[in-house]
Amino acid sequence: MISSMTGFSSIEKSKSGYDWIWEIKSVNSRSLDLRLRLGSGVERYEQELRQKISKYIRRGNISVTLRVTSQQREEKITVNRDLLNSLIDLWQDYSSENKVDPPRFDGLLRVRGVVDLAETKEEMIENTPLDRAIINSFDSALEGLLDSRKSEGAKIETILLTQIDEINTLVKRAVDCSLTVLEKTRSSLKKKVDSLMEDKKLFDEDRLAQEIVILATKSDIREELDRLAAHIQAAKIEITKGGVVGRKLDFLSQEFNREANTLCAKASDQQLNEIGLSMKVVIDQFREQVQNLE
Repeated sequence: MISSMTGFSSIEKSKSGYDWIWEIKSVNSRSLDLRLRLGSGVERYEQELRQKISKYIRRGNISVTLRVTSQQREEKITVNRDLLNSLIDLWQDYSSENKVDPPRFDGLLRVRGVVDLAETKEEMIENTPLDRAIINSFDSALEGLLDSRKSEGAKIETILLTQIDEINTLVKRAVDCSLTVLEKTRSSLKKKVDSLMEDKKLFDEDRLAQEIVILATKSDIREELDRLAAHIQAAKIEITKGGVVGRKLDFLSQEFNREANTLCAKASDQQLNEIGLSMKVVIDQFREQVQNLE
């Protein structure tokens, strides 16, 4: 199964007088980029967590957040008396010159920075059973993230296979159209030859051979269509095989686009050109979806 690079997981647990929450977010990235915000007192987890993530994930910008709180926490009100006194002094300076009305005390307390309501912070001491419980719960959060990425990947897989079928249908239409174009080219060439044969003085065998080569080369798109068919088969194999296929499919999308561009450049028929342009639209949509894959 293929995986998307986007996903989210969250888990809440409690033990030994502590509550904690793991949150893991994953978004697109060209490589594996890990960002861990663990908070004070639990930085010692970082190395082990990085190893766990790297074992299962190859690409993506992964943000891990851990919030640990003590169940015995208390709220504490602190007053910045220096700031409060400075505000009172400021009023006294202005009131003596400008007769400013005295401020209300509750108004002064509402000034930002004067009053701070905070929780008393208790440093989490190293506790092996609690540490293991927290780290083991990370495994569940990581599993949730992997499931989220796979679920999103399954949706993308359905879209990609549909787009591959659309490209395949357009290739078949191009094959049929190219046969019609070939007949038109032959007919046009025959008329030119018949015209030249009417006047022996204007007939030049070397020039005729050159014209035949030029027309045949310009209208022959069999190589492009064969390569497109091969790319379609390769893309289906990669998608159904699963695993880390984002880079391979991105390369194939570039190859798809290259052949479609050549097809449009060679198209001497309006219908064939429209098929090539439609193919380019689907290929662009295919590549946009591929950018989300691991």
